[in-house]
Amino acid sequence: MKRSRILAVLFVLVIACFAAMPVFAETEPEVITASYSHINPLYENFVFQKTLLATETKSSDKYYDTISEAAAVLRTGMENRVGAIRVQYASADGYFNDLHYQIFQEAIKHTGEPTQGDYLLWHYGGYNVNIKYYIENGTAYVSFTYNMQYLSTAQMEWKM
Repeated sequence: MKRSRILAVLFVLVIACFAAMPVFAETEPEVITASYSHINPLYENFVFQKTLLATETKSSDKYYDTISEAAAVLRTGMENRVGAIRVQYASADGYFNDLHYQIFQEAIKHTGEPTQGDYLLWHYGGYNVNIKYYIENGTAYVSFTYNMQYLSTAQMEWKM
């Protein structure tokens, strides 16, 4: 009798331990969002109306692992005066708040090409960027959507 009570107590303890253990089901990583606005410092004293007429979106499904690769996607979209440009970036170093700005600065730096660098710097009014990111296995996967505001359209540029 005493033995069956001990077994019953052990059985209850084992069941309680299993019930208290968390269930390890695969869950989706938490997606975090943010947005920022940037006005071109060359034109910050002027009020801009949206001159962007294009509704085209340029999107990259690839996650780039260097800022220069991500900036190249943004630069190409800006050269073509694309309105919304999505750039994706993956980093084992995590996500940091000014990453969108670092990519942008890399996109407008001097390259020696006449349609890049200073030319892009002088032809954008600002941008809003929407950011979504999640961390999985120690890597931050970040998606930036730059909504650009230009001083001229691609059609206006081609006429010059």
